[in-house]
Amino acid sequence: IVVTWKDAKGNVSSTVPVKNTDYTITFNETDWTQQGGYWYCKTAVPVDEKTPALITECKKTANPNAPKDYDLSVEILADAIQSEPANAVEEAWKVTVENGALKIQ
Repeated sequence: IVVTWKDAKGNVSSTVPVKNTDYTITFNETDWTQQGGYWYCKTAVPVDEKTPALITECKKTANPNAPKDYDLSVEILADAIQSEPANAVEEAWKVTVENGALKIQ
């Protein structure tokens, strides 16, 4: 997840937004789990279906330290892997799969 200040032309400011100072963010921890700095969807996503939303709410605070004419930008960089066989997920992501879902440790 990359959080930056961006202007209307897509330019990114060198000033980095600070979580809980410039913005707040809430994650969907029902369908996702975070391990080692990465977020993992807990269950396989069927073909042609979307993943559950990762972020349930993200908003600027009342007095963010944003540069003039810049707004908050939140981008999610994603990676995916086949869900079967389970050992493909376990070996690539160093996680455990049990009954088709990530085992939360």
